[in-house]
Amino acid sequence: MCDLPKRPVQHIIDEQGILLLQTILEPKHYIFRSLGGRDYGIDGLLEIAENGYVTGKMFSLQLKSSENFPDFTEIRHENNGNDNDSISRIGRIAGSIPVPIKRSTCNYWLQSPLPVLLVLADIKHHCLYYTDIKAQIRQRYREFVSKDHFMFYIPADSRLEEMNTETIQSSEGICNTYRHMMFERNKFLMLEYPDFFNSVRDFVTNRMKYYEHIDHQNADPFLTQSMNFYNTTRHLHHLLQIISRHLDVAFDNIDFYKVREKYKDAYRHYDVWEEYDVLEIEISELHSRIQENMLNIIDTLRELIISIEGDFWETQYPGIYAEAEKMSSREFRDNCYWI
Repeated sequence: MCDLPKRPVQHIIDEQGILLLQTILEPKHYIFRSLGGRDYGIDGLLEIAENGYVTGKMFSLQLKSSENFPDFTEIRHENNGNDNDSISRIGRIAGSIPVPIKRSTCNYWLQSPLPVLLVLADIKHHCLYYTDIKAQIRQRYREFVSKDHFMFYIPADSRLEEMNTETIQSSEGICNTYRHMMFERNKFLMLEYPDFFNSVRDFVTNRMKYYEHIDHQNADPFLTQSMNFYNTTRHLHHLLQIISRHLDVAFDNIDFYKVREKYKDAYRHYDVWEEYDVLEIEISELHSRIQENMLNIIDTLRELIISIEGDFWETQYPGIYAEAEKMSSREFRDNCYWI
């Protein structure tokens, strides 16, 4: 046979990794756009499709493919106490896969306006593992700035396999379905992170103003407040809604339209112009429910800023960090008469 160029094995594995990615993350939901050219830490873009439409919502993606990732065979099944509910049995895979990345590449990722996924394609076991790179850096920021390479730990429990309709009712199928659901949740949170950050900054910086605002309730139920006052209430609820999703805490999601409908008769009876005024009876209900939401959120948010991502916030946003140190549910109670 004549002398011909030999294709490197890693090139074949890399192509297999792309095919595996496109198989597990189905093309009807995700479009992988390879960037080509030289790789500076981004292999491609992953665009989200919804109901047959492209959305313009994208992730940057670094894909690493190999046949030599660890073989995680120990799956511990947990049950929430309901033996009849098969979906409650979730298989947890212990361990993680360490992946060292140069700090210069990490800096490149951090400067990107897009969320960045680090994805491992396990060719041997036909599965993917993934992590949100920016979240890992925030959580170990002091380590990140002190070393030339940053070690990412990709959770074994992030494992995704191809969805199989024939085995979906099996324990393995249930676990895989659950992990795909968690991937969807993580995807949503990564896309929403800029809104989360802005909401945190707004709430922590202006919390005393919001404490004073939300303390206003239980006045004469048929007095009124202006629409500007009402809009501040809606804005505060929206901030807390975004924050609660990222913190995964209990949240009373208020349907403002239904609350308004509840008091329609009162508005007609007292001849109030809804376009300009809001009855105190409506404000009192809204503020009472929002107070509970604030109590559910404040200490968990403080823990995120001071402890879980403390080095990141203290270094990059010292003003917010300093305010968060003073913030607590006790502070909120001391400034709200009606709690």
